[in-house]
Amino acid sequence: RLASRVTVPLLWREGAFCFNYSLIERRADGVNTGSSFWGVADTGSPFLLVGRCLRRDCPEYCSQWGCFAGNGVPSGLKDTVEVYVSGEARVEWRRGVDLAFLGAKAAPEGAALAARDLVFGVQNEVAGRGGTGNGVFIGLVRSHAADIRPSFLEQTPFTSLAFDLRTPGREALTLLAAPRSGWRLGGAEALLTPVEGGAVGTLRMVDPQAWGDPVSHYAVITTAVVVGGRRLPPVAAEGDVAEKGRRSRRVLCIFDTGTTGVSMTPGLHAAYYNEAMKSAAAGSIPFSQARRLEFVFEQEGGGELVLDMFFGRHPQYGPGLDLVTMVEEVAWAGIGDPQSLSSYRSPDGRTTLGGDVAQGLPFDDVAFLGLGFLLGRRLALDATGRRLAIDVARIVPPGAAVAPSRAMAGQRV
Repeated sequence: RLASRVTVPLLWREGAFCFNYSLIERRADGVNTGSSFWGVADTGSPFLLVGRCLRRDCPEYCSQWGCFAGNGVPSGLKDTVEVYVSGEARVEWRRGVDLAFLGAKAAPEGAALAARDLVFGVQNEVAGRGGTGNGVFIGLVRSHAADIRPSFLEQTPFTSLAFDLRTPGREALTLLAAPRSGWRLGGAEALLTPVEGGAVGTLRMVDPQAWGDPVSHYAVITTAVVVGGRRLPPVAAEGDVAEKGRRSRRVLCIFDTGTTGVSMTPGLHAAYYNEAMKSAAAGSIPFSQARRLEFVFEQEGGGELVLDMFFGRHPQYGPGLDLVTMVEEVAWAGIGDPQSLSSYRSPDGRTTLGGDVAQGLPFDDVAFLGLGFLLGRRLALDATGRRLAIDVARIVPPGAAVAPSRAMAGQRV
């Protein structure tokens, strides 16, 4: 039987949260064989991938992460080139395996399988890095454009997911099939329930496919971006800030558990560092405080929800959670080098022409919010109802101003 709810333990490995699973082949003679893999739980991509080991340290790598060993059969789908932060990789598409999570708690009891006859990708060498890299991504984005290869979640019953990252050593991912009625993260037993002394905020997600994104990333548009306690102004439209009729910069924030800190498009990246340097140069606050970053969102039911990024070295997870990096191009949003964008075509065949696209978007920039915003919290995502819930975030009542965070380096409030 297929599970309708499964809770999978997560393990912190090399800067990411990973889980263990098995690909099972059912043979005609009734003898089933399985191969064990570890993958990075990634809300920023859609596919289940396994690595084809092309490394000099293959025996060691395969013993730690698992390697493709001829699993499944050819799917009939053409190979594709998939793009990652680390580079590009050619992916071969196969099918004919079942998937079971290892060490998981499933309901109904004894329902160990998550998917049957799964289409999955075999990732070859990543150009620009060498080898397959450590920790191949297991994508948790469910929906996508018609000519994109099948996502992992669409081949399962699961339509909601929740990360519990409150306690080091007890991190978990829960996947849940669609509830029978209404939108409740967790159906009969809510995946996110308020905890004593905390609050759960809910946000309505947008679907970036409306603007040409090939997949339905889990995304929310900000009402403000706060750097060192100061709101970033909106991008000027033809030299007139007031033309857009708003007080703050709007950013499409993609919640991406495959990222550590945050990656921003060039305009936001420059504005962030310029504001931080200006505040530090004025002498009012040190640079460690001037670079503090918060994203503000409109909460369902009124008020604003404020998410801040962890700063400093984490006592359990180490450094890197406060990295602020630049992603030079998001082609479907018309952000990037004009020459590169002129040759880009989205999956529906539309040609993106840089500024022509950007001027029609309800946001100025794109940011990929990673684990630095999520540690110590629970995050739940409804992939079909497009709603998000998160706890341990500041909630500002309607009409109240967003005050600067009192958090010090390496702490949250």
